[in-house]
Amino acid sequence: MIQIRERLIEYSLLFLLAITLFVPGTIDVFTNSLVNLLVAVIFFLWLTIRFPRYTVRINLPLLLLLLYSLFSLFKTCNFAFTMMQIFMFVSLYLLLIMVINVFDNKDSIRRFTVFFLVIGGIKMLQVILKKLLPDMGYQLPLFFSHSMANDNHLAGYLTMIVLVAGGIFFFKKGIKKSIKICLFLYLIIGFILIFLANSRSGLIALLFSFLILIYIKNKKFLLTGLVVVLMTLIYCFFFSNIGREFKRGDVHSYERLIIWEDTLNLWSDYPVFGSGLGTFRDYYPRYKRMEGTYTAQYAHNEYLNLLAEMGIVGFALFGWIIIRLFRETIPRRFLYPGFFAAFCSVLIQAGVEFNLHNIAITFPCCFLIGIILPKEKNKVEQISYLAKTPIYLGIVFLIFFFSFPHLGAQFHKKGQNFLKNGRLMQAKTNIFRSVFFNPVYAKYHVILSDIYEKEGYFVKALDEFKIAVELEPRNVWYKKKLAQKYLQWKNLDKAIEEYEKIVRLAPNVSSFRDELKKLYDWKTNIQ
Repeated sequence: MIQIRERLIEYSLLFLLAITLFVPGTIDVFTNSLVNLLVAVIFFLWLTIRFPRYTVRINLPLLLLLLYSLFSLFKTCNFAFTMMQIFMFVSLYLLLIMVINVFDNKDSIRRFTVFFLVIGGIKMLQVILKKLLPDMGYQLPLFFSHSMANDNHLAGYLTMIVLVAGGIFFFKKGIKKSIKICLFLYLIIGFILIFLANSRSGLIALLFSFLILIYIKNKKFLLTGLVVVLMTLIYCFFFSNIGREFKRGDVHSYERLIIWEDTLNLWSDYPVFGSGLGTFRDYYPRYKRMEGTYTAQYAHNEYLNLLAEMGIVGFALFGWIIIRLFRETIPRRFLYPGFFAAFCSVLIQAGVEFNLHNIAITFPCCFLIGIILPKEKNKVEQISYLAKTPIYLGIVFLIFFFSFPHLGAQFHKKGQNFLKNGRLMQAKTNIFRSVFFNPVYAKYHVILSDIYEKEGYFVKALDEFKIAVELEPRNVWYKKKLAQKYLQWKNLDKAIEEYEKIVRLAPNVSSFRDELKKLYDWKTNIQ
């Protein structure tokens, strides 16, 4: 009976891995809150079957990083986003514990590998169909939904599955010829789709991670592999569509360097403890030097993003985790070469992307790390049930806590649909519930303010919008909208006051300064 229940937990984890690929928008609050809740529920069910039998040596730095992230709650300027990041940290930690203990034998690891490659193949089929039949998305919206933030993240995921398949193809002995052919076709299709994604970061991660596979297979071919990689990169960057994108100089190429320099300027003002977990999007407008109103949500470099948000202390803890991971996994790279290379590809791409903020990347990465890490016997299993009770209560409390943002996001989604159809009463009822379950999320208050305004309750609308601005005091877009509301209600002085705050928060955005100058001129003409 226990074995059946353990197998159900294993299948639940695999199901969780699958939905991160096919639910819409794997970076938004709704998706994050859903998977956080599912992880906590599965973890609780698993604890009722068996307590952790194994632990790993990276446990201490992981716990310290998690505890340090709680420190951000006392200094954050965006409580909702900080909590969302902490919830994700907790979810990833719980998931890692389960993977380490559930996938602890060859059969379970083989089942995971097959499942991982199958859902990866389905994802590749989705990409192919979307390119060939783009209009089919209207008929099959769930299957064709965007589950990746952009093509760079899609290429990063495809790189992971291609490397896992490559590890089996090149290193696994005794494979049937038919399976070998399927794996070869899998690799070819994966390579083609990664190239078609026009992702520079995905391509770099793929090629250099394949060098790792070559090194593991035979060191003699490393130099030859390096020459091939460099020639491929030269061709792609100078003679292909990827190169044309690079020369265009958009925000995803040269301007990335500007974002990184701005991020370092942000860190220099908060060097030790950082600006606070999840607050990059709030502080970035103050330091941006790019023309236009574009403000980056992430630093497009996970290491710089972490440095800016959590300072030297958080960066050192993360570095400790990575060092311990490599110390533990490098000796086992011969057992799981594809897993090890896929993990390295995620770290390589993290240097130019925000892929670690995407659960479609981090969840598979958790599985890879949990399987490849060497396990040590844990004495926790020997603790009496009386001593385990506080742990059960803690997980139940965690599930209860995780359910609030999920319910808020769910009611918000319903409210938005009602609002699009012009059904204000139903929309207001659902947004009220969103605010009840997640009162610190400013976006819900903004939507409620818009509903009040449409109903003609201008004072209530203004009060709700003020709450949103108080919850995210560094959000220049909310302040701009608040200033526009003041203008709409003939309160010029208040509008100027808000625009002055906006200019202080984003001094390099010329359009904000021009709008403020117009307001000054308007006030002068009136007087």
